[in-house]
Amino acid sequence: GAASAGTTPDQALDVYRQRYPGKNIEIEKTMVHTWAKSKWTPYCERQVFGLNRLKKFWPEVIRPHGRIHFCGAYADNLSWGQEAATRSANRVAKEITKA
Repeated sequence: GAASAGTTPDQALDVYRQRYPGKNIEIEKTMVHTWAKSKWTPYCERQVFGLNRLKKFWPEVIRPHGRIHFCGAYADNLSWGQEAATRSANRVAKEITKA
């Protein structure tokens, strides 16, 4: 899931324990990554294209080239986020399985 900027590993662990009470698992390490501070974050999302513009190159964005497959948030018709990235990763996994 996502947390507010500035969330510490201990705070994230507290929320985990609140959401999954009774789960007695040993957490060895917690880590928090603040994507807002990453210089590459702005480039992870594709921009919204105007009417009839995306269709000019859309099939090529997701078409495999030989054994190279493309997945990520940019390579799905849902235009943003981890959901789009996961959907495109599932698409690629199915393509590889069928090959």
